[in-house]
Amino acid sequence: MSNKKFNEFKSLFILSDIMPISMVLIGIIISLFISEIAIKLIGVSISILGIVVLLMKLTTRMSSSVETKFKSNPPPNFKITVKKSPEAVRQVIENYSGDIEDKETKSNDKEEQIQKSKSTPVKNTMGEEEGFRIISKNKTEVENQNEVIFDKEARFNTNELDSNEENVVPLDNSKIEKEEINNSEPNNKGIKAPTKFRKREINIPTNGLLEEMPILKEHPDKEFEFFINRILMAIRSVSNTRTAAYFFYNEHKNEIILNSFATESKAVINKKSKFIAGNDIVSQIARSMKPEILTDINPAAELDLLPYYKSNSGTNSFIGIPVIYDKNVIGVLTADSKHSDAYDAVMVNFLSHFAKLISGLIRSYSDKYDLAQDSKYLKAYNQIDQTINLNDKESVHNELVSIVYNLFNAQNVYSISIENSKNNYSINAIASNDINCFEKGFRFSNNNSILSKCIANNEDLYTTNSNNEYIRIHEDEDKNIGYFYVVPINTDIESYGALAIEGKEGNILDKSERLFIKSLAQKASKIIENNRLLDLIKTGFDKDPESGLLTEKSIRIEIEKEICRNSKFKYISSLILVSFDSYKSIDDKDEVINEIILNHINNILDSTLNELDVRGMIDDKIIILQPGNNAQSAKLWAERIRNKIASESLYLDEKRYNITVSVGICELDGNSTYNSTIQNVSDALKVSKEKTNTVSVYS
Repeated sequence: MSNKKFNEFKSLFILSDIMPISMVLIGIIISLFISEIAIKLIGVSISILGIVVLLMKLTTRMSSSVETKFKSNPPPNFKITVKKSPEAVRQVIENYSGDIEDKETKSNDKEEQIQKSKSTPVKNTMGEEEGFRIISKNKTEVENQNEVIFDKEARFNTNELDSNEENVVPLDNSKIEKEEINNSEPNNKGIKAPTKFRKREINIPTNGLLEEMPILKEHPDKEFEFFINRILMAIRSVSNTRTAAYFFYNEHKNEIILNSFATESKAVINKKSKFIAGNDIVSQIARSMKPEILTDINPAAELDLLPYYKSNSGTNSFIGIPVIYDKNVIGVLTADSKHSDAYDAVMVNFLSHFAKLISGLIRSYSDKYDLAQDSKYLKAYNQIDQTINLNDKESVHNELVSIVYNLFNAQNVYSISIENSKNNYSINAIASNDINCFEKGFRFSNNNSILSKCIANNEDLYTTNSNNEYIRIHEDEDKNIGYFYVVPINTDIESYGALAIEGKEGNILDKSERLFIKSLAQKASKIIENNRLLDLIKTGFDKDPESGLLTEKSIRIEIEKEICRNSKFKYISSLILVSFDSYKSIDDKDEVINEIILNHINNILDSTLNELDVRGMIDDKIIILQPGNNAQSAKLWAERIRNKIASESLYLDEKRYNITVSVGICELDGNSTYNSTIQNVSDALKVSKEKTNTVSVYS
């Protein structure tokens, strides 16, 4: 028996086996040296009883002993510093590097690989004039050496080499031709050895294994949270842990945030735990980048050390592992237990595997999150591009605030434009769910605010200051305590205003998000610039070449001249605004149809106006200036025109229609202004449009 087998046999015996062995020896002595038969039988019985007891104990030990060819990993070689304090006994792992592989194991494996790679030297037995050439290499067809054994009756040529070695034959140097020599010896025949196991089929339902998890198709944030929860559940299932948790660590804001947890005591967990990093154990682990184990936790200090609990819960043991990403701590993986000394260095090594897995998940989902964000950003660019084809001047502003509001879950988003005077602002568009926000159309003067500084300096400004010492937009604003970001809407030619964003409490905009918002505002600025240049081109002519109506710029000049004449000569004039009524049967959004209808109305007006009347067009509406005609006279004329237009037919796509118009009228005098007059006549037209086919006078 070799020393190894002897040592294995000796290891089966323990100190408590002395009793049954002594019984066997005493029984043998009694049966050999005592002459009386009755006593001999007692001795034999004692020996048999001792043998039975010994065999039972050995059988139990042998059945629990499992032989394996794999080497077990040595225990982790951590340098641990023990610190005793009134709060708890702290064990700090000093040489933790975040690697899950043991350096000693790696070095041992390397040595074994080097030894295996070394080949056994072969003695050279050839003469100086002898030569050999390799004919073939034959590999054994046996898949497992325990599966096949050779027949005892099979004949072997002892001069042949084994099948794993090279077959060689002498090479005749006198011959130039190279001849192939085939091995004529038959292959070694084998028979299958009887198997040492029984094959048994087990029917396991695989429906749950093959079923797709819907969560994997959700947003990367939800997928990450799903896998973190599974990791925490796994930690609890294989250890004596009451609560396993994962915390995010925000180094810039010095905050600890409870991301996920798995516990048997949900009632005492603060589910929305978010606290400033301080003297608690989670914060200390995050700052030091070293795992720690706490034992003998003082109940009076439990809430100070573990702030994610609402109340004392009898925690006796705690372990925390930092999660490292790109050489920075981004989180802490923790576990705690009611049992004393529940964790040791082996548990540190075990949890470090999960810490590295979480780090890998974060790396993977960071890339996936970036891809999802890029997709959203591209969609946002396309939405802004589509506003180029819209005739509505406000569409760019509305789309811009809507995109930013939905993408970044903001509190309030405003698109603010500069008035013609350059000293006043107005809100063009708004997206908000706050009842205290400013309303669309709100006008205010230039003030000493963050908004005015942004527009004056043409630079974006971002602040998270919540002490309300600065005016963001206007002094009457709601005291929002979230972030504030304002971006100028401008080009190299002109400044048009700014995009202002107020965030919710606790939210921030990182640098990449601010850069995207800035680029989106620049894109919107170019569209606004193009629309402005198109408007300048359209209003650059005195009259529209097709309809003969004055352009908006020209009609404005005529109205302002008439106001000056009214002021000088003290008489009254009238302004009339005509718009055709909308019907479901007519597609009034079609530019071609709109142009046909306006030409139809304009042709009817030709025969009813005198030489002093001036006609023009403003926003697809015909405007008429009647000098020296008061509102009552203008209304009589408008009623005749309304009836005449309604009585004449118009054919569109070979269909007959009767078009009706709504008319608004207001008077001009020496105290009027162009803007006020246009507003008054528009209000009168709005009243008529609500009734349709009506004439209304502003009063």
